Amino acid sequence: MPSSLIQDLQRVRETLELNILLVEDQSRKCFDIIFSPANSSSEPEGCLNLVGDFILKCDSSFLCKTVITDLQFWELLKELLADATADELASYINRILTEILDQPGSHKESLASLCQAVSSDETIMDTLVVNLSTQQLQPRIALRILDCIIGFLTCFKFLSLYSPSDAAHVIPSFLFTCLDTGLWETLTSMLSSHDLRIEIFEKLLPIRRQLFSFLKDVKIDEYETPLKKKLLVALDHTINTGAARQSKFENSSDFDDFAKMSLLQAFDITAFLENENLTFKKTFTEQLLFCSDPFPLFYASLHVCDTLNNLFENIEIESGGQIHNLSFVLNKEQFMYALMDRLLKSWVEAKGKNIEDLNSLLELIPITFDRISKSLSNSLNLTPQGYFRLALDVIREVDYKLSRELQLDSIREARYEKWSSHVNVFENMLSNQVNDYVHHQRLLQLQKGTWVYADNPIDINIKFPRVYFMVLSANQVNLLVKEFPKISERTPLIEDNEILASSDTQQNSDKQNTMVIPLSSISTFKSKEILLNDKTPQDSHLVNVIQKNFYTEVELVDKNNRSVLKIFFDTKEAIYSWLDGIQLVSSAKHPNGLSQGTMDQVETLIDIRKSVQMINLAGDDDMKPVDYSQDDEEYYDINTLKGLTRDFYYE
Repeated sequence: MPSSLIQDLQRVRETLELNILLVEDQSRKCFDIIFSPANSSSEPEGCLNLVGDFILKCDSSFLCKTVITDLQFWELLKELLADATADELASYINRILTEILDQPGSHKESLASLCQAVSSDETIMDTLVVNLSTQQLQPRIALRILDCIIGFLTCFKFLSLYSPSDAAHVIPSFLFTCLDTGLWETLTSMLSSHDLRIEIFEKLLPIRRQLFSFLKDVKIDEYETPLKKKLLVALDHTINTGAARQSKFENSSDFDDFAKMSLLQAFDITAFLENENLTFKKTFTEQLLFCSDPFPLFYASLHVCDTLNNLFENIEIESGGQIHNLSFVLNKEQFMYALMDRLLKSWVEAKGKNIEDLNSLLELIPITFDRISKSLSNSLNLTPQGYFRLALDVIREVDYKLSRELQLDSIREARYEKWSSHVNVFENMLSNQVNDYVHHQRLLQLQKGTWVYADNPIDINIKFPRVYFMVLSANQVNLLVKEFPKISERTPLIEDNEILASSDTQQNSDKQNTMVIPLSSISTFKSKEILLNDKTPQDSHLVNVIQKNFYTEVELVDKNNRSVLKIFFDTKEAIYSWLDGIQLVSSAKHPNGLSQGTMDQVETLIDIRKSVQMINLAGDDDMKPVDYSQDDEEYYDINTLKGLTRDFYYE
């Protein structure tokens, strides 16, 4: 090394050790020695050791106008930052940012140089993110490093105001750098700290939103930017499954809106296509290979971008600094990928064919986010990462079938809310109709008749238990009962309140008279289950294949508590039909009322009727409920609901 260089470096070192701010002339002399390409190449270590002190003590004007615009300065700075402590790192960068941002309008060239240096190479941002993610980092230093990142974002914001063409060139590159270095994930983990969360919410996110707004307002062909080429390369890598199939895809109407695309859309789509997760590409390639109707990738991407950007912008503004909302906003790219993957799978499940089918699927995205909101309300005290991972899990969980079910629920709730003042009247009408229907069904079952036991079928003392055929009379007034020696596959005949035997039940049955029991004489029922236990040994090593048989003893009782008839049912279905049926067609009541099975059936039918028929109102946008405060005869609103109850048929 030349002795003159040694002497020069020593003079610079002595000047910097004076611990005073340099004047412009001193700054220039130091700069010429330290950042001379010849000097730094012959004595890189000696020059590098002086860079940090020079930044801190350099004249402000000279720093902004000369130093920051120098390419060699940025090369040495990157080397310096790689070995600097977190505190030193924050000090160096904040000095640079403070001087530029003090009067950004006066330092436009320096502003452009800084933005170019930070966006063209990941070194600086990567160094900041690595230090920020250090577990033992003191909160004070973390805030200082965060201020550096906010400062860089602010520089890009001012660049978008002073030089839109330069901003359009470097802002997407800078955002890719933030994405690739894991900045957003690191910031997400810091949301647990109150001070850091406030800094992110009040300072960082508003500036980032301004950058997004700038990109949103600039069309992709408005300026020459590397983003367009980057997007086309990403598309080519995704669609590249053979010339014929690629041609089929590219010749579709999917690319009609390419020229109208904004830089923000281009950035989001490129980030999505370059995602290292291969799940989407695998499904997309299979669909492109084997299906005649390719998934409208570009069209879908554009609309998902717009949906997320609009949604997250509103969430960000209205979040109030809530951790889960901020975690969503910071991880927009992950939501983009999850939604596109879910949309593609839904397209396959629904056998989509055209843009109209895709538009129908896109309408399900708000439904999915409603599901996320409900899941969040049931999941408290999660980590910041836990919140957005929960949201991603919900997106994966809500497949095409479930999303359609949720959509119907949403429509139904909207109809209920719209007609809330008259829903009770509507439900009463439906309840009456359903009860009439169930009453009719039970009546038909009673008039078909059924076989029951006259003796306890599991009584070991009765070898051949007697059987009854029981049926409701044609006039629905009497219960007809007749004894038979055995159960027949053929139903006996009924004539004039008389049960007549069929050919295979003829044996002595005609000798038996038909019992006629007026329904009016039956006051209540008594019923109990009787159980036949098998005699299988209680050995845990044996498998019990013998079913335990259930029978129900039913006794019809008159108003004087005298037994009118005792019978035994061998199925629960018969119990539902007959005990509930007799209660529905007569005044007789069971102490427990109608069976749970019948009540569940009624409630289910009412719910189905209400859901289906309220949804019919969805297409009647001109049909609005009327709130009548006066006691008059106008019932347009009620009549509208009444109209829904007509012409409905059950299978």
